[in-house]
Amino acid sequence: MNSLNLLEVALNCARRGWFVFPLLPGKKTPDLELCPHWSQKSSNDPAEIRKWWTKSPDANIGIDLAKSNLTILDFDAGDPPPNIGLPKTFTIRTGRGQHLYFQGSVQQIAMFFGGKHVGEVKSAGGYVVGPRSLHPSGSMYDPIDQSSVVPLPAQILEKLQAIRKPVDPSSDGEKIPYGQHYNELLRIAGYLRSKIGLGDEGLYTCLVEVCEKRCENYGADYLEMCQHLASEMAKKPYTNTEAYVGSSRQQQSQRQVVNTENFRDYFRSFDELEEGDVRMLINGFLPEGVNLIGGLAGQGKTLFALSLVKSLTSGQPFLDKFQPEEIIPVIYMVPESSARAFKARCRKFGITNDEELFLVRTITEGAPLMLDSPVLAEAVKKMKPLIVLDTLPRFNEAQDENDAAANKKLVDDMASLRALGCAGILALHHSTKSSADGDMTLENALRGTGDLGAMCDSVYGLRRDRMLYADGGGPMELEVRCLKPRDFEPPAPFRIAASYQSEDGSIKSYIDESGDFHFIEAAHIKAAQESAFIKAITEDPAISREDLAVDLGSTPHKVRMLAEKLGYGRPKGRFGKWFPKTMKPTPIDSKNPQAA
Repeated sequence: MNSLNLLEVALNCARRGWFVFPLLPGKKTPDLELCPHWSQKSSNDPAEIRKWWTKSPDANIGIDLAKSNLTILDFDAGDPPPNIGLPKTFTIRTGRGQHLYFQGSVQQIAMFFGGKHVGEVKSAGGYVVGPRSLHPSGSMYDPIDQSSVVPLPAQILEKLQAIRKPVDPSSDGEKIPYGQHYNELLRIAGYLRSKIGLGDEGLYTCLVEVCEKRCENYGADYLEMCQHLASEMAKKPYTNTEAYVGSSRQQQSQRQVVNTENFRDYFRSFDELEEGDVRMLINGFLPEGVNLIGGLAGQGKTLFALSLVKSLTSGQPFLDKFQPEEIIPVIYMVPESSARAFKARCRKFGITNDEELFLVRTITEGAPLMLDSPVLAEAVKKMKPLIVLDTLPRFNEAQDENDAAANKKLVDDMASLRALGCAGILALHHSTKSSADGDMTLENALRGTGDLGAMCDSVYGLRRDRMLYADGGGPMELEVRCLKPRDFEPPAPFRIAASYQSEDGSIKSYIDESGDFHFIEAAHIKAAQESAFIKAITEDPAISREDLAVDLGSTPHKVRMLAEKLGYGRPKGRFGKWFPKTMKPTPIDSKNPQAA
């Protein structure tokens, strides 16, 4: 077989709608240099496939089963069991057995059948070596039936389950087809789980790396052995002297094993507690810990977060007003933005390109990393960063934002990252629709259960001045208000401007011109509100206090106080009109209100 055939076969797989990626030549292991994250980067794009196989013409073909919507019956010891009614479908002869391809996905399970018929079901979450690839034994993955791929009948799995033999992890006998090396790998798996705290997926990845570096004598099927062992280890209960720390049932991949006899190591006496005031990442504004920014969609939350990032990674004062205590690295995770769009925003703010100070993951890099990801945990250990989550719901595995029990995992995950050395978490979250009217409060600044606000060290609300903004026709100014300060003196409410109206009437961007927001002093805020009041009652003298409060982002009581300060009044009644108190109001004819 020449190298051109592998490229052509990979392209043929893509034409079938399958997603492929390169494996090392003659092996079952992904080529981590060409494709570091196969589950994210697997592709059916001919250009991408040609690029891979041009760089490595002899690369074996990996098929991503999840994206390809495939289920594989993998029989390791010859032909499939007879008399179970398997339909004709695309089939490949492997080194020792067969791969039968079926449409659709099922739960991937390590399933070892009885007698000489040994095999497993592979589906979403896994991959197989594709046709015409070279088996480590020297044989080829040769198609023996090129029929169309058909759906897997449900009764087939039931029949295979019926002849399943129990697996004994301590056995080296015929029940497990891996021979003398299984117990050694079992010992390694136990060590990894006890020292690193890995679950099924993470344990499998580590076992593969161990096999690659230390266990080449395990033979051709070590990947299947790793997968089976990781699955079995995930099911195996811990001993009575072990417990899970910071874990819930949903946190299988991030569990840590400890000896409960050492409970004292997890507590401190009063004298042992750390001395000092609350550590501030940005003096007068941002404490260490968990901080939330709440605002309606499209009202500047990401821009505000980037302004904070600029300050933390450069040491420059935030908004030229609040001084950071020290330079702190930032990991910014924004699964709602593409790389190009987010890069353009970072460039406007002048965000650093120093990888030791700023790393980002957008939707372009793949699915979001959940907060219990071992990858994120390792990054936190190395960098001790502030983590920005833009936006929080994308990292919440709860089906309902109001489900307090389900949201507990999110809180626990954040606490785990803090325990690993994370300087803080800055999460952007959506406000309720009611936050557009009246005062900003902790309740309306954060959508969902109140547990989110309860866990935070600070909560800030953002609200755009919609009267000034005029649906995009005017400048964009944001009111910033600290709604929850835990153990620190909060800043007084203030206003920042992203844009302004020039003398010729056009809207200009402060961010484009200066690389940041423009801070508006409190006196300017009062003047702007007074001007907005005069403008509103001039345009509509009959506007009610309630409607005026909505337009000003205030309350009817505050509107009344502002009116008295400015010397304006309004007669009671539905048809009253605003008037300067130096003037006598026009009497209202209730029978003919329009006459007034």
